[in-house]
Amino acid sequence: MKFEKAGDKVQGILIERKPEQGDYKSTVYTVKNGDTLTSFFSNNLLDDKLKGKELGKTEVIVEFLGKKKGKSGREYNDFKVQYRSFEPEFEDESPVDF
Repeated sequence: MKFEKAGDKVQGILIERKPEQGDYKSTVYTVKNGDTLTSFFSNNLLDDKLKGKELGKTEVIVEFLGKKKGKSGREYNDFKVQYRSFEPEFEDESPVDF
């Protein structure tokens, strides 16, 4: 997914973090919402906001707020991140007796 306009958002369980991807060596995150997987590139600001969030145990909403100007006058992409941690009811790899 590419965040293009303010208000673009993705929601789901954070399931993957791949550092140093693409031309700019950015991190790619993947979230799962139902059967849908959505991946997106991050920037330093988004990396800081997602730092320490446990894969498979954190639901996130990442909303693109648009381009902002920093103190130096340089433009950057701004994001709002909401999250909640949870314990999965069961692990996919665990045997289950029915």
